[in-house]
Amino acid sequence: MLRYIFSFWFLLVVGLSANPSDLPDGYRLVNHYQIVSKTKVEGQDVVQFDIKPVSYWVYTDGMEVRLYLNQATNYHTSYEVYRADGVSHLDDSGDLTLAPGLQAFSANGNILRQLSLTENELVLTSFPPRSAQIVIMRATAVAK
Repeated sequence: MLRYIFSFWFLLVVGLSANPSDLPDGYRLVNHYQIVSKTKVEGQDVVQFDIKPVSYWVYTDGMEVRLYLNQATNYHTSYEVYRADGVSHLDDSGDLTLAPGLQAFSANGNILRQLSLTENELVLTSFPPRSAQIVIMRATAVAK
């Protein structure tokens, strides 16, 4: 079912000629994203970090999302899609709208990670175990 709901997304996708070698059939490039901000929230404290440019190549089959640090490696982080009907966000006027995209999660290494993905933005949220900290990384799409 998710494959059908998410099929519109694949129309926006252009594949790369050099996909990671461990990429199974059916996966397509969503976009190439570059991290633009990293924020740590703990209680009332919000801390912005200076970051070095980090890029991810993001692929999906509609059921799983894979993030690769570069195209030549087979190392990736996997997220299981739990919503493919869009991502809520505030528009310029402050109204809550739904953008085409998906949401996914990963619970590896005792850290819960949540991913929100649209064609133009990637948001990664981490919840470390036994901690009141939340780490939020935002990335924007880089021209394909």
